[in-house]
Amino acid sequence: MRTLDLLASLLALLMCFGSQYLAAAETLSSAVILPLYIYPDDNCTSWTQLFSAIPSNPSLEFLIIVNPNSGPGSSGSQPDSNYQNCVTQLRTLGTSNGNVKLIGYVRTGYGTRDLSDITADVDTYAAWNAAYKVEGIFFDEASTNATLVDTYQGYVNEVKSVFGDDAYITLNPGTWDTSSSSSSYFSFSDLIVTFENTFSNFEPSAFPSGTSTPLKKQAAIIHTGPVDAPIDTINTITKTLGLAASDDCADWSQLISVIPSYPTLEFLIVINPNSGPGTNASQPDANYQTCVTQLRTLGNSSGNVKMIGYVRTGYGKRDLTDINADVNTYAAWNAAYRPEGIFFDEASTDDALVETYQSYVEGVKTLFGDNAYITLNPGTWDSSSSSSSYFTFSNLIVTFENTYGNFTPSAFPSGASTPLNQQAAIIHTGPVNPPVDSITTITQTLGLAASFYSDLPPSTAYNQFPTNWSGFLDELVSTQA
Repeated sequence: MRTLDLLASLLALLMCFGSQYLAAAETLSSAVILPLYIYPDDNCTSWTQLFSAIPSNPSLEFLIIVNPNSGPGSSGSQPDSNYQNCVTQLRTLGTSNGNVKLIGYVRTGYGTRDLSDITADVDTYAAWNAAYKVEGIFFDEASTNATLVDTYQGYVNEVKSVFGDDAYITLNPGTWDTSSSSSSYFSFSDLIVTFENTFSNFEPSAFPSGTSTPLKKQAAIIHTGPVDAPIDTINTITKTLGLAASDDCADWSQLISVIPSYPTLEFLIVINPNSGPGTNASQPDANYQTCVTQLRTLGNSSGNVKMIGYVRTGYGKRDLTDINADVNTYAAWNAAYRPEGIFFDEASTDDALVETYQSYVEGVKTLFGDNAYITLNPGTWDSSSSSSSYFTFSNLIVTFENTYGNFTPSAFPSGASTPLNQQAAIIHTGPVNPPVDSITTITQTLGLAASFYSDLPPSTAYNQFPTNWSGFLDELVSTQA
C-alpha cells in the first residue's frame, strides 16, 4: 500500500502488511494455536507448562484461546479471581516476549445461535479489565457456507465495534467443503481453522489452496495422535503447506532478493505487524525482529531502503492517545529493527485538520528526531477542500490509491505548493504486466516521488506481491528520467 523517498526520481512503494506480507495478515509466525480450556486453579498451577514454554520458545507465536465457561461466563461479568490473575500473567509474558496473543471463545452454532447471545459474549469479553482483556475473538462452531457470509461478517463487525479495528478474528469451522464454502470468509478473518480432526485423518488435501484461500491464514487442530508428534507431519504443516506463517523470512524473499539487484531504486517499506505495531509498548514478534533486521542490514549495505511504521488515523477521527501509543511503541523498538518514521494511513488533507496532523508529526519527531520520515496516505486529493499546508510537514503524500482503470494524471495536484516530487501513487487491480505508458507517466510525465503497482484487487494487493513484481521494478528502472 505505500512508498518511499527519492533516488533517481522514483521509488518502489511497498507495504509489508502484517504477517500476511511477512506471512499472513497477522497470521502468526510458526504459531501454536492453543485451546486453553483448562481451569487455572490457585496460583495458576495447571498453566505452569504454558508459562514456561512461552519464554523458552521465543520464535514461536502462541495464539491462546481463553474460555472460562464455554464463553466468558455470565453476561456483563468479570472472570473469577484465578482467571484474572493467570490471564494477567499471560498478557505480561506476551508483552515482554512479543509472542503471545489472547482471544476469547464464542460459540456460534454454525450460524444458528441467537445473535443476542453472541453479542452478549463479545461485549462481556470487551468489558474485561485491561490487565486481562483478550485481543480478539475465536468464533467456534463457525460456518463457511456461502449463504452465511453476511451473518459472520456481522459478528466480526460487532467485535471490531467494541474491540477496535485491530481485533484478531479467528473462525473455527474445523473443515472446508469446496462445494459450499466461500472464500469471502478469508476477507474478514485473520485465521481460519480449516482442519480440526484426528491425526489419522490429517492430510494436505484437506486445506484449500489458492489466492483467495491463502494457506498462511489457515490453521490445523489435530488430536488423538501419537504421544510424540511425528516430525514429518509437523514439517507438512509448517513447510509443505506453510500454515499460519513461517519463521525463515521466506514470505519476504521476493523483497529481500530484489533490494541489492535494483540499486537505483529506493524502497520505502511500510512495516505493519497488526494494523499498527501491535500491543501498546510491545516489541514485534521474533520473526519480525529477524526479518526487519535483515531489511535494515540490506538497507545499510545497499543504501536504498527506508522503513516506516504503519499508524492508522481514521481521517482525523481516531483517538489521539491511540495514535500516540502506536508511535511510542514503534519508537521503543530495538534499534536493530526500529523504523525510521511513520506512515499515517487513512489521512485527511482537509483544511480544517491541518493542525491535528501537524501535531501527529510533531509527536513523531519528538521521539524519532527531526529526520523522521513522514508519509501521509489520504489516497486522494480534493482540490476544493484539501490544503497544501500538509506538504510543509510531510516528506511524501499518497495522493492516489485506486484501481488502474481510474488512474489519470489529473488526479495529482500540480503547483509550487503541491510538488509532484512529494507525491506517490498506489495502483491496484490492473493488467498483470504493468503498462509501460502508465509507468512512464508516473516517472517522467508527472515525475512522482514513488509508486506501487499491482494487478491484484485491494483484498489481496497488500497481502502478497504482484504477479509480475520484477516486471514492475524493471519498468521503473527503464523509465526513470
